[in-house]
Amino acid sequence: MNYKQYLKAQIYADAQNIKRDPMLKWFILMPVIMGLFLKLLLPIATDGLKPIGVDLTQYYDLIIGLYVVLMIPMLLGVIIGFMLLDEKDDRILMSIQVTPLSIDKYILYRVATPMLLSYPILLLMIPAIGVTDISLLDLALVSILGAIWAPLLGLLLPIFANNKVEGFVIMKLLGGIMIIPVASFFVAQPYELLFGIMPAYWPIKAFWLAGNDEPYLTHLVVGIIYTGLLLYLLLKLSRKKVFD
Repeated sequence: MNYKQYLKAQIYADAQNIKRDPMLKWFILMPVIMGLFLKLLLPIATDGLKPIGVDLTQYYDLIIGLYVVLMIPMLLGVIIGFMLLDEKDDRILMSIQVTPLSIDKYILYRVATPMLLSYPILLLMIPAIGVTDISLLDLALVSILGAIWAPLLGLLLPIFANNKVEGFVIMKLLGGIMIIPVASFFVAQPYELLFGIMPAYWPIKAFWLAGNDEPYLTHLVVGIIYTGLLLYLLLKLSRKKVFD
Protein backbone atom coordinates (compact mmCIF):
# COMPACT_ATOMS: atom_id res chain seq x y z
CA MET A 1 0.00 0.00 0.00
CA ASN A 2 1.49 3.37 -1.05
CA TYR A 3 1.19 6.72 0.71
CA LYS A 4 -1.94 7.93 -1.12
CA GLN A 5 -3.76 4.62 -0.59
CA TYR A 6 -2.91 4.62 3.11
CA LEU A 7 -4.06 8.24 3.46
CA LYS A 8 -7.41 7.38 1.84
CA ALA A 9 -7.73 4.41 4.19
CA GLN A 10 -6.96 6.69 7.16
CA ILE A 11 -9.60 9.22 6.10
CA TYR A 12 -12.16 6.43 5.76
CA ALA A 13 -11.21 5.04 9.19
CA ASP A 14 -11.57 8.52 10.74
CA ALA A 15 -15.02 8.90 9.22
CA GLN A 16 -16.08 5.55 10.63
CA ASN A 17 -14.72 6.42 14.08
CA ILE A 18 -16.69 9.68 14.11
CA LYS A 19 -19.80 7.82 12.94
CA ARG A 20 -19.52 5.35 15.84
CA ASP A 21 -18.78 7.92 18.55
CA PRO A 22 -21.90 9.85 19.72
CA MET A 23 -19.84 12.70 21.19
CA LEU A 24 -17.82 13.24 18.00
CA LYS A 25 -20.98 13.12 15.90
CA TRP A 26 -22.42 15.82 18.15
CA PHE A 27 -19.33 17.98 17.60
CA ILE A 28 -19.76 17.57 13.83
CA LEU A 29 -23.36 18.76 14.03
CA MET A 30 -22.63 21.67 16.38
CA PRO A 31 -21.43 24.15 13.69
CA VAL A 32 -24.72 23.73 11.80
CA ILE A 33 -26.75 24.06 15.01
CA MET A 34 -24.80 27.15 16.06
CA GLY A 35 -25.25 28.75 12.63
CA LEU A 36 -29.01 28.18 12.68
CA PHE A 37 -29.22 29.37 16.29
CA LEU A 38 -27.47 32.65 15.49
CA LYS A 39 -29.38 33.26 12.25
CA LEU A 40 -32.78 32.67 13.82
CA LEU A 41 -32.39 33.94 17.36
CA LEU A 42 -30.11 36.96 17.01
CA PRO A 43 -32.81 39.07 15.30
CA ILE A 44 -35.36 37.95 17.91
CA ALA A 45 -32.98 38.81 20.76
CA THR A 46 -32.25 42.18 19.12
CA ASP A 47 -35.94 43.10 18.93
CA GLY A 48 -36.53 41.87 22.47
CA LEU A 49 -33.76 44.05 23.93
CA LYS A 50 -34.69 47.25 22.10
CA PRO A 51 -37.45 48.25 24.59
CA ILE A 52 -34.88 48.34 27.42
CA GLY A 53 -32.46 50.46 25.40
CA VAL A 54 -29.96 47.74 24.44
CA ASP A 55 -28.79 47.81 20.81
CA LEU A 56 -27.49 44.30 20.20
CA THR A 57 -26.51 45.10 16.61
CA GLN A 58 -23.37 46.90 17.79
CA TYR A 59 -22.19 43.58 19.26
CA TYR A 60 -22.96 41.40 16.23
CA ASP A 61 -19.35 41.25 15.05
CA LEU A 62 -18.20 40.36 18.55
CA ILE A 63 -20.82 37.60 18.83
CA ILE A 64 -20.02 36.15 15.41
CA GLY A 65 -16.29 36.42 16.11
CA LEU A 66 -16.68 34.44 19.32
CA TYR A 67 -19.24 31.81 18.33
CA VAL A 68 -18.22 31.27 14.70
CA VAL A 69 -14.65 32.42 14.02
CA LEU A 70 -13.40 30.87 17.28
CA MET A 71 -15.89 28.23 18.37
CA ILE A 72 -16.28 26.34 15.10
CA PRO A 73 -12.53 25.80 14.54
CA MET A 74 -12.31 24.88 18.22
CA LEU A 75 -14.94 22.15 17.79
CA LEU A 76 -13.19 20.74 14.73
CA GLY A 77 -9.87 20.81 16.56
CA VAL A 78 -11.43 19.05 19.55
CA ILE A 79 -12.61 16.22 17.26
CA ILE A 80 -9.03 15.65 16.12
CA GLY A 81 -7.84 15.92 19.72
CA PHE A 82 -10.20 13.22 20.95
CA MET A 83 -9.28 10.96 18.05
CA LEU A 84 -5.61 11.38 18.96
CA LEU A 85 -6.45 10.55 22.57
CA ASP A 86 -8.10 7.32 21.44
CA GLU A 87 -5.12 6.42 19.29
CA LYS A 88 -2.73 7.30 22.10
CA ASP A 89 -4.66 5.14 24.57
CA ASP A 90 -4.86 2.22 22.13
CA ARG A 91 -1.16 2.61 21.25
CA ILE A 92 -2.09 2.96 17.59
CA LEU A 93 0.33 5.84 17.21
CA MET A 94 3.25 3.49 17.83
CA SER A 95 2.32 1.37 14.81
CA ILE A 96 2.19 4.37 12.45
CA GLN A 97 5.98 4.46 12.39
CA VAL A 98 6.02 1.37 10.17
CA THR A 99 3.34 2.58 7.75
CA PRO A 100 3.85 4.51 4.48
CA LEU A 101 2.34 7.58 6.18
CA SER A 102 5.23 8.05 8.68
CA ILE A 103 4.94 10.03 11.90
CA ASP A 104 5.72 13.42 10.34
CA LYS A 105 3.21 12.98 7.53
CA TYR A 106 0.63 11.69 10.00
CA ILE A 107 1.10 14.78 12.22
CA LEU A 108 0.74 16.99 9.13
CA TYR A 109 -2.48 15.18 8.23
CA ARG A 110 -3.89 15.64 11.74
CA VAL A 111 -2.93 19.32 11.89
CA ALA A 112 -4.09 20.17 8.37
CA THR A 113 -7.48 18.47 8.63
CA PRO A 114 -9.21 20.90 11.05
CA MET A 115 -7.65 23.85 9.25
CA LEU A 116 -8.86 22.73 5.83
CA LEU A 117 -12.33 22.03 7.19
CA SER A 118 -12.60 25.24 9.22
CA TYR A 119 -11.71 27.63 6.42
CA PRO A 120 -14.54 26.89 3.94
CA ILE A 121 -17.05 26.54 6.79
CA LEU A 122 -16.23 30.05 7.98
CA LEU A 123 -16.42 31.42 4.44
CA LEU A 124 -19.87 29.90 3.93
CA MET A 125 -21.45 30.19 7.37
CA ILE A 126 -20.78 33.84 8.20
CA PRO A 127 -22.48 35.20 5.04
CA ALA A 128 -25.28 32.65 5.54
CA ILE A 129 -25.98 33.98 9.03
CA GLY A 130 -26.17 37.40 7.43
CA VAL A 131 -25.84 39.78 10.39
CA THR A 132 -22.42 41.29 9.63
CA ASP A 133 -21.23 43.61 6.86
CA ILE A 134 -17.74 42.17 6.47
CA SER A 135 -16.62 41.96 2.85
CA LEU A 136 -15.76 38.62 1.27
CA LEU A 137 -12.11 39.64 0.85
CA ASP A 138 -11.79 40.63 4.51
CA LEU A 139 -13.61 37.47 5.56
CA ALA A 140 -11.27 35.34 3.42
CA LEU A 141 -8.25 36.89 5.14
CA VAL A 142 -9.57 36.76 8.70
CA SER A 143 -10.73 33.17 8.22
CA ILE A 144 -7.09 32.17 7.72
CA LEU A 145 -6.43 33.16 11.32
CA GLY A 146 -9.58 31.37 12.49
CA ALA A 147 -8.50 28.19 10.69
CA ILE A 148 -4.98 28.26 12.15
CA TRP A 149 -6.56 28.38 15.61
CA ALA A 150 -8.17 24.94 15.15
CA PRO A 151 -5.14 22.60 15.36
CA LEU A 152 -3.91 24.31 18.54
CA LEU A 153 -6.81 22.79 20.42
CA GLY A 154 -6.43 19.47 18.66
CA LEU A 155 -2.86 19.17 19.91
CA LEU A 156 -3.45 20.45 23.44
CA LEU A 157 -5.78 17.57 24.35
CA PRO A 158 -3.42 14.63 23.73
CA ILE A 159 -0.47 16.57 25.17
CA PHE A 160 -2.08 17.31 28.53
CA ALA A 161 -4.75 14.60 28.83
CA ASN A 162 -4.33 10.87 29.30
CA ASN A 163 -7.91 9.86 28.46
CA LYS A 164 -11.21 11.22 27.19
CA VAL A 165 -12.42 12.19 30.66
CA GLU A 166 -9.38 14.39 31.23
CA GLY A 167 -9.70 15.62 27.66
CA PHE A 168 -13.28 16.71 28.26
CA VAL A 169 -12.24 18.63 31.39
CA ILE A 170 -9.47 20.38 29.46
CA MET A 171 -11.89 21.19 26.65
CA LYS A 172 -14.32 22.83 29.11
CA LEU A 173 -11.45 24.75 30.69
CA LEU A 174 -10.27 25.98 27.30
CA GLY A 175 -13.82 27.00 26.43
CA GLY A 176 -13.94 29.19 29.52
CA ILE A 177 -10.51 30.69 28.89
CA MET A 178 -11.46 31.41 25.29
CA ILE A 179 -14.18 33.84 26.44
CA ILE A 180 -11.76 35.99 28.48
CA PRO A 181 -10.49 38.06 25.49
CA VAL A 182 -14.05 39.36 25.02
CA ALA A 183 -13.29 41.63 28.00
CA SER A 184 -10.72 43.42 25.84
CA PHE A 185 -13.56 45.13 23.95
CA PHE A 186 -14.50 46.95 27.14
CA VAL A 187 -10.94 48.01 28.07
CA ALA A 188 -9.35 51.22 26.87
CA GLN A 189 -6.43 51.14 24.46
CA PRO A 190 -3.59 50.22 24.69
CA TYR A 191 -4.43 48.06 27.71
CA GLU A 192 -6.60 45.78 25.60
CA LEU A 193 -3.40 44.44 24.01
CA LEU A 194 -2.62 42.74 27.32
CA PHE A 195 -5.22 40.18 26.27
CA GLY A 196 -3.06 39.42 23.23
CA ILE A 197 -1.17 36.81 25.22
CA MET A 198 -4.23 34.63 24.61
CA PRO A 199 -4.31 33.44 20.99
CA ALA A 200 -8.11 33.72 20.97
CA TYR A 201 -7.82 37.52 21.15
CA TRP A 202 -6.37 37.98 17.67
CA PRO A 203 -9.05 36.36 15.46
CA ILE A 204 -11.88 37.94 17.48
CA LYS A 205 -10.31 41.39 17.28
CA ALA A 206 -9.34 41.08 13.62
CA PHE A 207 -12.86 40.02 12.68
CA TRP A 208 -14.43 42.83 14.70
CA LEU A 209 -12.18 45.46 13.15
CA ALA A 210 -12.76 44.14 9.62
CA GLY A 211 -16.53 44.05 10.18
CA ASN A 212 -16.46 47.70 11.29
CA ASP A 213 -14.27 48.87 8.36
CA GLU A 214 -11.34 49.62 10.64
CA PRO A 215 -7.68 48.72 9.95
CA TYR A 216 -7.15 45.10 10.93
CA LEU A 217 -4.12 43.87 8.97
CA THR A 218 -1.74 44.44 11.89
CA HIS A 219 -3.90 42.27 14.15
CA LEU A 220 -4.20 39.70 11.37
CA VAL A 221 -0.45 39.47 10.71
CA VAL A 222 0.52 39.49 14.40
CA GLY A 223 -2.17 36.90 15.10
CA ILE A 224 -0.97 34.59 12.31
CA ILE A 225 2.66 34.87 13.44
CA TYR A 226 1.81 34.37 17.12
CA THR A 227 -0.59 31.50 16.51
CA GLY A 228 1.86 29.92 14.08
CA LEU A 229 4.61 30.10 16.69
CA LEU A 230 2.39 28.47 19.30
CA LEU A 231 1.43 25.79 16.79
CA TYR A 232 5.10 25.11 16.07
CA LEU A 233 5.88 24.78 19.80
CA LEU A 234 2.93 22.44 20.32
CA LEU A 235 4.03 20.33 17.36
CA LYS A 236 7.49 19.98 18.90
CA LEU A 237 5.97 19.12 22.27
CA SER A 238 3.48 16.65 20.82
CA ARG A 239 6.27 14.95 18.87
CA LYS A 240 7.90 14.11 22.20
CA LYS A 241 4.88 13.48 24.44
CA VAL A 242 2.35 11.94 22.05
CA PHE A 243 4.10 10.40 19.05
CA ASP A 244 7.34 9.06 20.57
